[in-house]
Amino acid sequence: MVFDSTATKGDAMKTNQAKAVAGIKYKLSTRKDYARAERDCVKLIVSARRANDDASAGALSEAKTFFQKRARVRNACAVCGVTISRGATHCRIHSRPQSKMIAAPDGFNPPEGRKGKGNVNAFGNKGNARPIFTGDSCATSGYYAAPIQKIIAKWRGIISEDKLKQYFSDVALPVIRREIRLKLRLAISPDHWQAFFELGAEIAKYHANKRRPHAWLLGDEVATNGRLDSWNQVRARIIKQGGPAFTKSALAKASHDLKLSASPE
Repeated sequence: MVFDSTATKGDAMKTNQAKAVAGIKYKLSTRKDYARAERDCVKLIVSARRANDDASAGALSEAKTFFQKRARVRNACAVCGVTISRGATHCRIHSRPQSKMIAAPDGFNPPEGRKGKGNVNAFGNKGNARPIFTGDSCATSGYYAAPIQKIIAKWRGIISEDKLKQYFSDVALPVIRREIRLKLRLAISPDHWQAFFELGAEIAKYHANKRRPHAWLLGDEVATNGRLDSWNQVRARIIKQGGPAFTKSALAKASHDLKLSASPE
């Protein structure tokens, strides 16, 4: 087996990287799985040391440490390793196929009291217990936040809407997910750098303002597998992390402002 000892230098190791280093093919989703991966790494480290392969042993040691942490605290995405709320297994990006993320139309409000079989409301949830995210990955990154939309409006007509969304997604995801590297999926025209940096600076400022509920609803700090749980649970998670005791109505309105849900109720 050939190990790439440089694969994770200068960057935080992710689940897929650690699995590749250790040659692990089985699925990692529980503490038991990560503990198994940790034990397998120990065996491989011993073999590498005996073969005087320090490079492989070093890479395996880093993978072992990664698995060990995940075995102790299972609050990271099973795909990318980003920190998520307890009870979740995936971050929003990997929680479900993008094709199922359909944005709610502007101004849509389900009829009050409309309920279906089994007390299911217009959102497809029982009562008001689980308001779900109906927005795409741009929404969960803050694309529809008022300050961001001002910048979009400024550049609309100069840059296409599709490119603006792509630029925003590329610069916002590392900010929201607290990553240390920026990966561009679309080549940026030299004339577009100003727009790109304006979007990045504004989302960083917006997400850092934890005095408002909007920042807490972005990323994966309070979501479970891409969904908002009941507002009581969301509120409790924010308070547990040292945030303000927002009212349920304030959280619902913030979710509506960001187009994470179709209605503030």
